[in-house]
Amino acid sequence: MTHDKIARAVRLLAGASALLWAALGLGWYTGSRWAVVLWPWPEVPMSFVLLASMAAFIAVVWATVAWSGELAALSGAGLNIVVAGVGLGAHLGLQRLIGPALVMWGGAVVGAWLLAWARRQPIRDARLTPTAVRFGFVAFTLALGFAGGALVLQQQVFPWQLHPASLRLIGALFLGAAAYFAYAAAQTRWVHAAPPLWAFLAYDGVLCVPYLRLLGGGAAAVDDYYGDAAAVNMTSLSVYLAVIGSSAALALYCLFFHPATRLLRRR
Repeated sequence: MTHDKIARAVRLLAGASALLWAALGLGWYTGSRWAVVLWPWPEVPMSFVLLASMAAFIAVVWATVAWSGELAALSGAGLNIVVAGVGLGAHLGLQRLIGPALVMWGGAVVGAWLLAWARRQPIRDARLTPTAVRFGFVAFTLALGFAGGALVLQQQVFPWQLHPASLRLIGALFLGAAAYFAYAAAQTRWVHAAPPLWAFLAYDGVLCVPYLRLLGGGAAAVDDYYGDAAAVNMTSLSVYLAVIGSSAALALYCLFFHPATRLLRRR
């Protein structure tokens, strides 16, 4: 198969992956049974809203690459898959869920291939990543790394209580995202930064309304939708909202105002 055919196939697979992850995110957000049963342990509804935001993040990464055709941008996604896949597989293996563990490790192998293959692809968009974005990505890396490490160590850092067995799975996903943002921060081209930045905006969009309801609704909102009111950590919620707000502000600035990256710009 020629290089052009491989690139075309990867781009089509990226579009298909975006649709699949968007559907899974919608299923988790709405609490659809077919989506909820895919998670190995029972969780409160807010945990599935969190998973929906992660699915939205992944969907937007794939969709951005499929739309732009900048296949070199998949190198960071490949690193994300490697780190998250190894961690997920290790925890599932320790829980004796061998089949799912093998799937995660297989995904890590695919991620390693994607990282190596995408790094060799040409970059057509010569724009540089804005300095503010690179600094923002360093901050995101530190925040995600801290939260992911705490979760792997079985520390409850979310505003609500997760199932103890879920902590390390979510932690592995956060560490994968931390590796992704660190990789994008180390690159100089906008093609590497755009997918995770737009993806973080989608992540924020899914979580902002539920989190604001949780902050402003008190125990009544928690009882109606989010689970046990006694488990809500308002300090953690406030910190999380600050991270969401800052990342959304950075993405919106690049989308509408930065001269080099805004949606409508002079050519």
